[in-house]
Amino acid sequence: MDLKHLWKNARWSFLGEIELLKVLENNPYQIQPPYEKLVGDLTGAYSRRFNIKHRLVYQVIENEHIVKVIRMWTHYE
Repeated sequence: MDLKHLWKNARWSFLGEIELLKVLENNPYQIQPPYEKLVGDLTGAYSRRFNIKHRLVYQVIENEHIVKVIRMWTHYE
């Protein structure tokens, strides 16, 4: 893989992450892009995809108007 290819893909992905964080800032329950409620150890958290492999896992703290990012760039582990 050459550096140009890596930069192009990393930059595109980074821009997508910024857009997703903007969505969460404005309305963490916005339907698009889709999100899912998590269960098990992550009950109370939500997940949205960056791509087929990576996700953003976050929790909404309603009474403080805070969106807490729990994980980025990982799958559920």
